Amino acid sequence: MFAATEYRLRQVAAVVGDLSASLAQVEAVLGLKVGHRDPGVAKYGLENAILPIGAQFLELVAPTQDGTSAGRYLERRGGDAGYMLIFQASSAEDHRKRLSQLGVHGIEYCGGEAYGSRTAPSLDGSHDAALSAFAQVHHMTHFHPRDFTGILASIDSAPTVPDWRAPHSDWYPAGADWRGSLTDFCTGLRAVDIQSADPTAAAGQWSRMLALPVEGGETPEIRTSDCTLRFVPPVDADGTGFVALHVGVRSVERARDAADRCGALNPSGAVRLAGMEIVLVEAGAA
Repeated sequence: MFAATEYRLRQVAAVVGDLSASLAQVEAVLGLKVGHRDPGVAKYGLENAILPIGAQFLELVAPTQDGTSAGRYLERRGGDAGYMLIFQASSAEDHRKRLSQLGVHGIEYCGGEAYGSRTAPSLDGSHDAALSAFAQVHHMTHFHPRDFTGILASIDSAPTVPDWRAPHSDWYPAGADWRGSLTDFCTGLRAVDIQSADPTAAAGQWSRMLALPVEGGETPEIRTSDCTLRFVPPVDADGTGFVALHVGVRSVERARDAADRCGALNPSGAVRLAGMEIVLVEAGAA
């Protein structure tokens, strides 16, 4: 088993039907600003926006054409929903090798040896110069949702970054200029709730994949250096995916007032953004 310091939860992604509307709510409630839009996702029939959230990132992705995996996920989940968790580690390649020895292989990778994983494709089958350049500074392995209890997960690393554990170290999927969009109101992601019909079994599977111990009592938990994965009973008919983000904010009252004004406060009083419940955690003044 690794220590929690082996991983950071660096980026979470949600798939949404209306990118502009979802962005407006996220910006209003959490005080975030768009730090990057990746033009490369257009070739997959998608558009996105990546927003710094403390030392982590929230990505919203929306399909722009029929037949995308994100679009199919929207349909399966019945609307906006949490979609992907991206962990940063010391070496994506080492974890790719470790998991291959368990019979688990990535559905897409770049950087380093494959160890049975599939290479990140270019749609026309030709050499992708941009991807080759990206692979020099960022290694990643995307794993099939069946290996992570219904969630698309990735273990990434930044081999050229001197200290990847530094809070605001380079994160190439967010571009080069994201630090200019940092805001102070939202301090970061504290926890993610992953739903399952059998939370204990789900936690055990994630423990196997990440080689991290399961902790907690009634609610099984796995801790990374900066975030806690909580395994909870189903809250919707689909029963898979992550359904809540616990987010540190400077003022819960201010965030809830903003949610009420922009229609992100549901009848039960819960804040919902991009199809997920947002559990607001008071972080206090800076």
